[in-house]
Amino acid sequence: MKLKSTLLLLVCIVCLCGCNKKDLSDEAYITFAKQLEQAVITGNINEITDTFDAEAFFNIITSGMELSEEQLNTARAYIQNNWNPAQLKIDNVHSGADFRFIKFYRTAQGEPRAIFRTYFNGSIAIEDFELYHQKNIIKVKDAFAVISGIKWSDDFRQQIYNLLGIVNEEVDHVNKLIMVNHAINNEQWAQADSMLFYLLPSMQNYAYARIMELNLACIQYEYDQVHTMANSFLKDFPQYESTATFYLMQSALRNGLVDETNKHIETLIRLLGDDPIYYVYSAWSYQNAEAYDYALQSLDSAINYLPGMFDLYLDKMDIYYTLRQYDELTDILYTLDERFYAGQEDVSYFSKRYPLAGKNEKFAQWIQNRQQTAKI
Repeated sequence: MKLKSTLLLLVCIVCLCGCNKKDLSDEAYITFAKQLEQAVITGNINEITDTFDAEAFFNIITSGMELSEEQLNTARAYIQNNWNPAQLKIDNVHSGADFRFIKFYRTAQGEPRAIFRTYFNGSIAIEDFELYHQKNIIKVKDAFAVISGIKWSDDFRQQIYNLLGIVNEEVDHVNKLIMVNHAINNEQWAQADSMLFYLLPSMQNYAYARIMELNLACIQYEYDQVHTMANSFLKDFPQYESTATFYLMQSALRNGLVDETNKHIETLIRLLGDDPIYYVYSAWSYQNAEAYDYALQSLDSAINYLPGMFDLYLDKMDIYYTLRQYDELTDILYTLDERFYAGQEDVSYFSKRYPLAGKNEKFAQWIQNRQQTAKI
């Protein structure tokens, strides 16, 4: 009887401990994510300054690093002075980017995650935020950048190594991969390919290196070759399905493969959540396949959800220019005058971009109206 009572007491203690550590509801995390989205959009930095936990982020970075007390203090100061995701997101939106909360989910271990997306002029960042709560206050401690295939903490750990002058083979390799990424972003593809050629044989077990290979391949190779590479990548790194799928989608749309593009979009929606940005990718796929009517329809859907994205209007004008539909092209110019700041330099820009439209009466009238406005 005494043993039975002891066991019951232990069960009660375990239950109480479990209750004390009980996580918040999904609804609480979703509400937090929506509030974070709105704070970024409205530029309310005071509301989210403490949302991104610099101390927790610092602990993740330095875990496993053998550093002296002085080095730890240097690293902590660096994080405090240079890691400011809240301000970065607000600055992006202020510059015209579209920032959105896309999906909440839990990992197989029950850990809460929220996926956010930033889009600006064709450039996209998809980030998987790691959330936790401290005394029922939800915070962000790290994030995985889906497209680059690297965590914020991995990026800053590399920065700390370089700051402290810590050099080993892995640090050297990652620094070279960062150079490859820089070359790709600057469209220096031959240079990037040459550097990767020497790095990859010794970095087959590095997801970051293999993702860089996919990134470059979807620019340079045909879809079938990229598909084969993606399958090989996923055998080694099945946890990066969303990243591989993104590059497969990019390869398909560049090659004008509409069905394949839409198939990969469906997979991304399943993995990352639905997002109006997929209308943009569908439009590009249709445009590359010269299915211009469908491309215009997709762009109209994208603009309906993303009315502040200037590049979407530009995509429509490019299509109308290809179709020699200069009246329709000029209608968009008037729309841009209403929705965006109208500068006199636009006359020169659009005249050079669409030289054959210069003889169109409606386009010429738009130029004349602009010139008259500039004189007032």
